[in-house]
Amino acid sequence: MLSAVEHRDENYYHLHFYVVPTLDEGKRLDINKIHPGRYAKAIALAEGADKKDNERSYRKGMREWQGDYYRRVSSFFHHDRYGPRRARVSRREGGAQKRMEEREARFEAELEAKAAEHDRELERRRADSDRECEQLAADVKQGAWQTYAKLYQELRAINEVLRAHLADAEARHSAEIARLRARLAELEPAASMNLVV
Repeated sequence: MLSAVEHRDENYYHLHFYVVPTLDEGKRLDINKIHPGRYAKAIALAEGADKKDNERSYRKGMREWQGDYYRRVSSFFHHDRYGPRRARVSRREGGAQKRMEEREARFEAELEAKAAEHDRELERRRADSDRECEQLAADVKQGAWQTYAKLYQELRAINEVLRAHLADAEARHSAEIARLRARLAELEPAASMNLVV
């Protein structure tokens, strides 16, 4: 029986595989048949290898299994067979490295939080600026309409004054024509009949 469980809630996304081995002749689970390192070790033990050779066989079996996995799976995704190997350090140095990594992770998280806050502030300012531009445009438009309305009223007032002046000028012109006709009639009654103005 095979099973796989994915873990997304830890620092690194990973999978756990579970395998239930078959039973051996004594009706016991035989892990050696499904574990590549233990299988290689069991073969070496059956061939009479000593304890040191057993451990070498175990490591060799695991390396071969990892190489096979790389050839059949990882190479298609352009993964490296060997990555940076962890240096052997003392417990004290290891603890210091772990604290340093944790500090770097906190610093990175703080930077990301500050960058996100900066982005939010920038977006807020952009939105405020957009609203201010829209308000300014509305104010300018409203001001322009008010200016046009004021000019229109002023032009209407000027037009009324001009009409009044024109009416007054026409009245004076008509009065002057009537006076001239009367004067002409006094001077020459016959000529007034032929006068066309």
